[in-house]
Amino acid sequence: MEDLELATQKLPGASQIYESKAPGGGKCVTFHDPTDGFPFHLIYGQTPVEMTETFPELEYNFPTSKHRPVGKYQHFNKRPSSIHKLGHVGCCVTDSVEALEFYTTDFNFKPSGIVHDRGNDISAFCYLDRGDEMVDHHCFFLFEGLRFHVHHSSFKVHDFDIQLLRHNFLEQKGYENC
Repeated sequence: MEDLELATQKLPGASQIYESKAPGGGKCVTFHDPTDGFPFHLIYGQTPVEMTETFPELEYNFPTSKHRPVGKYQHFNKRPSSIHKLGHVGCCVTDSVEALEFYTTDFNFKPSGIVHDRGNDISAFCYLDRGDEMVDHHCFFLFEGLRFHVHHSSFKVHDFDIQLLRHNFLEQKGYENC
């Protein structure tokens, strides 16, 4: 909560603290990104969604070791994917150096990979530094382009089989991968 109070004083165009209407509620502060002016929402005290589906650990057979019992098969249905959590969000910004400076100075984002073009930083994969807690390689991706837009969001699913099956499901529904 102290971080939200600090955000109201420090971040550009920050709102006062208000009740979030996002799923799970909580307290919220909205500010506007200084590079491109898009709204960014910080939420504290959001109630996590209760898990409604289990994610079984599958038994895989490998060329030299077999883990799945004889006669036991794994069948997968074509359907929308159950999502474990948000993986990352990718944003196109008009000045990647300025945006990276802001998000790594005023937040605890740290770059886990920066892509350069002729000496210029043009994109960055950022993770959320939580000290000794294990975190993903990146949860925020910035790259430079002509105008700001959210390019994509990525979600964590159970395993690679599910990812490919759900990708096929969406293609059959007419969706195209960017």
